[in-house]
Amino acid sequence: MRIFHLRTEPASAILGLACLSIFFFFSTVEAAMAVAPMRITQGVWVQATLPQLQNGLPPQSLIELNELFRNRVLTVYRHFEQEALETRADPRLPEHMKEALTFHADYEVFRNDSRFVSLGQTIYQYTGGAHGMSFISAATIQLPSGRLCKLSDLFVVGANYQERLDGIVRRGGASRGLPLWDFHGVKADSGFYLTDEGLVLYFQPYEIAPYSEGIVKILVRYQEVADLLSSATDH
Repeated sequence: MRIFHLRTEPASAILGLACLSIFFFFSTVEAAMAVAPMRITQGVWVQATLPQLQNGLPPQSLIELNELFRNRVLTVYRHFEQEALETRADPRLPEHMKEALTFHADYEVFRNDSRFVSLGQTIYQYTGGAHGMSFISAATIQLPSGRLCKLSDLFVVGANYQERLDGIVRRGGASRGLPLWDFHGVKADSGFYLTDEGLVLYFQPYEIAPYSEGIVKILVRYQEVADLLSSATDH
């Protein structure tokens, strides 16, 4: 394993720290595509691990996708940085709240084979208040083209997949006792990722259920929608 350590000066030294540390870990993964973690740290408050694709796609596609994954985290981090600075500067807020400021980002590869690599990036941040906030952003990449898939791309053109998925979400929510108080149906751009078992639809906190339910994830097994899947998706 090769390890590269870069130290860069941030635009503002958030939380009184002087530098941001970036680590690149390159290793071989036994799968269709190698995914290496890029780690960004700033003391104990900022810990971020980003996916960086290493092979299996044209060079320009690798550059664009890796930039997408970096920007997803860095864009949120910039907002966190500004809010955290404001929180620390507010004399009305207690010190224990200021000391709890946190930004964590990580990722997980859910499927990685000759047809798809599907991964999710999760970010948790606490900038003050009653609780922190988590959310997930996933990407499913079709191989070998490198095209980012939308939910609608997984199904045969003209298939009424949304009605089928709506029913699965409602049954899944009912079986788990989830109060899906704001579910208005699956949309063409709904969040999802692929696993070896099926399609997972996800909903951010507050999107369809109370905060206490966190990120709601509903597994749709491939067998449940086999008659609607496109030939490229058929597991």
